[in-house]
Amino acid sequence: KMRYDKGYRKAKSLFVFYLNTYIIPFGAMLIIALIIYKHVPSELKAQVFNDWPDGKIVFASDRDGNWELYTINPDGTELERLTHTPDSQEYWPVWSPNGTFIAFVSLIDGNYDIEVMNPDGANRHKLASHSAMDIEPCFSPTGDEVAFTSYRDGNAEIFVVSIKGATPVNVSRSSYEDTSPSWNPGDDRIYFLRTDNDDKSGGVMSRVFAVDSMGEHVDKIFSAYPYFGNVPKWSKNGRMITFTGGAYPKQKDGVIYVMKRGKSKYRAVIGEGDSYRCSRPAWSPDGRSIAFTHTSVDEGCAKDICIVNTDGTNVVNLTCGIGDNDYADWYWGEEK
Repeated sequence: KMRYDKGYRKAKSLFVFYLNTYIIPFGAMLIIALIIYKHVPSELKAQVFNDWPDGKIVFASDRDGNWELYTINPDGTELERLTHTPDSQEYWPVWSPNGTFIAFVSLIDGNYDIEVMNPDGANRHKLASHSAMDIEPCFSPTGDEVAFTSYRDGNAEIFVVSIKGATPVNVSRSSYEDTSPSWNPGDDRIYFLRTDNDDKSGGVMSRVFAVDSMGEHVDKIFSAYPYFGNVPKWSKNGRMITFTGGAYPKQKDGVIYVMKRGKSKYRAVIGEGDSYRCSRPAWSPDGRSIAFTHTSVDEGCAKDICIVNTDGTNVVNLTCGIGDNDYADWYWGEEK
């Protein structure tokens, strides 16, 4: 019995020691840390706890006096200039799905052409060139083709060209204004805006159509509502779309919305302030965040590349007012 009492007292003493020395202080620190974390601003929380998606963002900027292409990490680190072309301007960069190429628009001597290059800026060459304007490139899900908007037939239409180089093919073939192609990885079709007369308002209305890469089966996807300021951009799994609202009473111009594929309900993410406008949304690899162009109306319409969570939280400016910055695209990375 005496041995039992002695062992019990020793065990009790050790328990009290560890309780006072480790368990209680650690528990108190954990509670304090949780309280602090709850009140930390979301943008700081993301930087401290690395709450960012993967991938690399490419964008255009005139920060060095000329519109050139740059890449940056989603946390704002590793800014890298890709092009050094004082005699031309570069816009509209887009990643190929596997990150092998970047397609973009070059402006040389007043002519807009589609070019492609490696992610480091090497092996640059023209993919589509014409005296008329070629703009708004986007890659197919396989990366073998590029769709773009061209005015080479007298009006804006959607063309497709092989990444290996060939004669571009008109796939929309209409007398309307067809612009803003976006290739859906879910059904391998090209979605675009077709602008024509709107009988209800007496003005014009941009509706979303879809076509395959052979120019067959042109279908109207959305009739009039929601009113799209740009064609929907598809998430990596093809289940969600994001778009900029148009000037329609149920929406606000310069507001970014998200919506599930096949649904009619949409919700605003960001852009409902009076001092700024948002445009050109691009999905993160995991579909939790969106990169976009933030235009500050109160600061001489300065443009910056920002990212935001799809619930409207965690807004972070990546370019911090250094020059004008636009046309962001987010590399999704390889499947893991």
